[in-house]
Amino acid sequence: MVNEGLVDPSVFGQAGDSDHVSAIVTGKYAFCPTALYYFKVMNDPSQTTIPVGKANLVPVKKQGWGVIDTGLYSWPVNVTDEERSQKLLLFFGWRTPWGERLTATSWAKTDALNSGYTDTIRRADVIEAYREWLGDRTEETLKIMDDIAATMSRPFVYKSPMYLEYANFAFPVLSAVASGTQSVEDGVTTLRDKLEELHEKYHGG
Repeated sequence: MVNEGLVDPSVFGQAGDSDHVSAIVTGKYAFCPTALYYFKVMNDPSQTTIPVGKANLVPVKKQGWGVIDTGLYSWPVNVTDEERSQKLLLFFGWRTPWGERLTATSWAKTDALNSGYTDTIRRADVIEAYREWLGDRTEETLKIMDDIAATMSRPFVYKSPMYLEYANFAFPVLSAVASGTQSVEDGVTTLRDKLEELHEKYHGG
């Protein structure tokens, strides 16, 4: 996709989202690397040059290939700051005594952020918030979000202690391949060799 001009190679070296967003709202690129983040921005005529109705989610067939990663968060066992810990729980999806998830619901309404809590996007107030800017695409879009959640899973490597070491090794290799300073064949071989080395180290072959 880099060679075909669909993806700007600079995205592989960016740590933040600002350049991604500035690029995608020009309408020059086929895919957005920020998943569901900024989906609402891409549909806001005041922030994008993409024609209304032309920025959409990729329908799910057998898997949600249009979304390649998921955010995972944890809460430490030893809590030293109760106030900060409570704020973190709100972020996780903590429920009020009446069963309402404050943060997930709020973010769905204001920024169209999907949630691992699939019942969030089935709330009547959330659906109406989406309808305000999606119009007649609302039901189809929310169905795709449901399908993404239903088919998303965590690959084995995410659960392995070798994940962080492999990820740190892989990023510069992938960047080199994307920029053309390393061939695809060499990149694949390098990554495969490292993966086998780490699998032997952590899982005994």
